Amino acid sequence: MTTLYIYSNQGESRKLSLEKDAVTLGRAKDNDVTLADPSCSSRHAVIERAGEGFVIRDAGSKNGTIVNGRRIDGPVALAAGDEIVLGSTSVTLERPRMPRVTMIDAPGTEADASAVIPYRQILDKTSATDAATSRHAAPADLAEENRILQVLVQVGEALVAHKPVQELLEDILDLVAGYLPMDQCVIMLRGGGDAGLETRAARTQARGGEAREIRVSRTIVNMAYEQHLSVLLSDTMADPRVIGNISIIDKGIRSALCVPIGDDMEVIGVLYADRQARHSPFQDADLRLLTLLANTAAVKIQQARQVAALVEAEKMRRELKIAADIQRDFLPRTLPAFEGYGMAGRAVPCFDVGGDYFDLISLGEKRLGLAVADVSGKGVGAALLMASLRAWLRAELAHATDLATLAGKLNDFAFESCDIQSFITFFFADLDRGTGAFRYINAGHNPALVVGRDGAVRDFPATGLCLGMFAGRCYEVGASVVGPGEILVLYTDGITESRSANGEEFGVEGLAGAVRAARDNDAPEILEEVFRRLAEFVGRVEPFDDRTLVIVKRIAFESARPV
Repeated sequence: MTTLYIYSNQGESRKLSLEKDAVTLGRAKDNDVTLADPSCSSRHAVIERAGEGFVIRDAGSKNGTIVNGRRIDGPVALAAGDEIVLGSTSVTLERPRMPRVTMIDAPGTEADASAVIPYRQILDKTSATDAATSRHAAPADLAEENRILQVLVQVGEALVAHKPVQELLEDILDLVAGYLPMDQCVIMLRGGGDAGLETRAARTQARGGEAREIRVSRTIVNMAYEQHLSVLLSDTMADPRVIGNISIIDKGIRSALCVPIGDDMEVIGVLYADRQARHSPFQDADLRLLTLLANTAAVKIQQARQVAALVEAEKMRRELKIAADIQRDFLPRTLPAFEGYGMAGRAVPCFDVGGDYFDLISLGEKRLGLAVADVSGKGVGAALLMASLRAWLRAELAHATDLATLAGKLNDFAFESCDIQSFITFFFADLDRGTGAFRYINAGHNPALVVGRDGAVRDFPATGLCLGMFAGRCYEVGASVVGPGEILVLYTDGITESRSANGEEFGVEGLAGAVRAARDNDAPEILEEVFRRLAEFVGRVEPFDDRTLVIVKRIAFESARPV
């Protein structure tokens, strides 16, 4: 559930789950979110659901709506962490407003820390204590053990419900602050790849959680994260080793804790907390408690990540299934009858769904349209774009548009439909049944081939740019003939760019050679021979692109038959 965090100019803060499709914000009491802010309008702004996300629009407010520092004049899509200003009220989406966290070089050495303990030693000691509490322990020690165990039980119960990771991190900060009073607290987690630690949540106990800078010692963070140590820096105001450190003294930090967020297997981050002059310094018991709380947090964070990964995987599975269904629907189930010619076609997606398309379209008794295309992308978006292209192509062909005009219209359609990084390579030919003559356009696609009866190969290179790259492009129309016994070959680069185990490409020569070797067979057998040779060539190497092939063979005796 997406959450709004609302901060008033009076220092009060609250949060709200966005459960409705439209949420109104303003000063009037009939809004979904009432803002007690005289600089807000009665109906200031509306946040609306848009697909899987949200957009915000100003509702005609007097002072305007500001998103990330800019006044909006229309609907604006929102992302996690965006800050919205309505009058003197600040609202953040999904993530609460965070203080800025700055790493500083203090203390300078491990010797500056008052206590340094491997965090697993603390975990192991707690396990042993749970197993058999010593009868000889002092009453004060037993009382402390019982307090820690009660806190851990309560924290575990509070975190039992599944929540998104970011919401879980905010709850962890609430719990830590509730059981271990502090002035500032920071959670840093390992980022993706080699990104290192990233600040994911931070809290100050200033009025309303007012955003300000939190300075954290790089040394004790590295000790916790890299060396897996729980670190206590106690009573810095009286410690002669850090009295001269202006960064610490100026911030009024009296003591600090930094512990690994880790379980028995790995450390995934750190939990930092400090107290300023108005609090007594942290003690060894506080270090142990924060270490155990961080251990509980690590388990919950890992569980939340696993659930999120499963949800994302299921979402991707459903998307791929939808895309695969779309793709199956736009590929021809049967090939049209075209006397005097044998035809075969096949599209093999690299994954569950690909971006290739082929079609054979009857244009009357004497003409046949042949199309092959490849969209730069995979998944539902690519499948929908290709399905739209197919529908658009068939609709235009019904009006007998000349090929140059057809290509220009298809290009403008693709330009309006594609994002800036997408385009479509496209080959289309209009084949005359009686003469074998064909006209074609090639929009940045692989050159089509004609393999003659003697094995000679002719190709038909591009007559214009890929569809969707630029608006208003013109395309030339090429012309040639498929003679009796000759074979027209249309394909995508997944065929020719397939690689063997030693990195060699199948290439145009590999494709032409396979067709040449089977040229005396009918079209389906030629297609099978190409795929057989391709499989033999690549061996166990997994494909990295879709593979599409169309074979059209003109029967040799057709030339002797009257048209």
